[in-house]
Amino acid sequence: MKIGENDTSVDKMRAFSLVQAMREEFADIDAEREAHRRTKAELAATKAELAATKAELAATKAELAATKQKLAATERELAATKADLAKLWEEFRRFKNES
Repeated sequence: MKIGENDTSVDKMRAFSLVQAMREEFADIDAEREAHRRTKAELAATKAELAATKAELAATKAELAATKQKLAATERELAATKADLAKLWEEFRRFKNES
């Protein structure tokens, strides 16, 4: 073996090790990118779900407001009916007392 022959072999091994290390590094980077992409997709889906939930909440609030208005109208009708009933009851008592 001549002087320097072994150096080429060592350089090839170092180069191979370096290439292997770079491949592993790139694989890690690719895995991180994929994880980041999935996280972004999950975030987008969560934001869409949140928007749908907010819209549903707004619709529910509107429905509740309409129900409250109907309840208020029904309570007014009930009060008017009670007043009418009280008048009729009073008329009935007067009629009964007159007879």
